[in-house]
Amino acid sequence: MSDSETSLLGARLTELADQLAPSVDVVSQVDGARGRYRRIRRTRIALTSAAVAVAVAAVGVPAAVGSLAGPSSGEVAGTSSSTASSSVPAASTTRDRDEAVIDDARADQALAEADAERDLSRSQPVADALAGRTPPLELRAPALRDCPDASARLAELLASPVTTGNAVDLVSGCAWSAGALSLRISLVPGLTKEAMVDEVNRSQAEEGCYPRAMPSTVEVTPLTLCPAGPGTTWTLRVPDSTGAGYWSLSAAGGTASDPDAGARGLLALVDVAAETW
Repeated sequence: MSDSETSLLGARLTELADQLAPSVDVVSQVDGARGRYRRIRRTRIALTSAAVAVAVAAVGVPAAVGSLAGPSSGEVAGTSSSTASSSVPAASTTRDRDEAVIDDARADQALAEADAERDLSRSQPVADALAGRTPPLELRAPALRDCPDASARLAELLASPVTTGNAVDLVSGCAWSAGALSLRISLVPGLTKEAMVDEVNRSQAEEGCYPRAMPSTVEVTPLTLCPAGPGTTWTLRVPDSTGAGYWSLSAAGGTASDPDAGARGLLALVDVAAETW
């Protein structure tokens, strides 16, 4: 969310608190906004005809309703006084409650923006590494889809012992383990670029993943960071240059003391994939 959007949102929320009539259920309206704030991740991958469009998810806030109207000049003085005195406590209580909910919504917005800034910073080393590759990352599905013997190469790249998993081919997924990290390369055959993007967007909406478009030779190469216990699952999806489907390179794990270990594991997989395919 841009600074101008944030400023506009704050102004509109303040106006809502100042002018809202007690008969309008602002709690349900703002509570809905709070829920959407929790799901905001500043970027969402979308296809355009030429490139990746990354758009901020915007939260709509209802326009403020008219302020309370005073008694008309034709009303009896006693009735007007009684109505005013009895309505003030209710209006005051409602406003206090509404302002508290609005304050919570603003706090949730701030947390969502802080999360987005943190994930943007965490993913930057991967973006820099991919942008600096010569030649750029490009993968082509082989005729034979056996898993490579890459344990020694991964151990060299990660400076850590690596063991090979039980998978036998790319379609089922080639797997390795390096300490707390689980590494995996797979080829998803036949899936279109649009279906891949839909998959990424669902992971954002349903699992709280953070997506970001990465530099490559193909049009859409999304990276997702998904929460996984104390660590993170880093997944890079790369459309195959021959149109065979898309590649998925993922590194899951890490600890609270080293939450970005998966980024190093992912970049090691990138090197292995580029050298092999």
